[in-house]
Amino acid sequence: MRNPYVPPPAPLAWHQSVRPRRQPHRGRPLPSYFDAPPSG
Repeated sequence: MRNPYVPPPAPLAWHQSVRPRRQPHRGRPLPSYFDAPPSG
């Protein structure tokens, strides 16, 4: 039997909601962590 309770869809993560584009946003360049993966 399936659980009658259906959890709501999970909200998009910050890296999914924000479009990682190289174009500057509002005149400011995107942070470096969009292009380079986190180190360590």
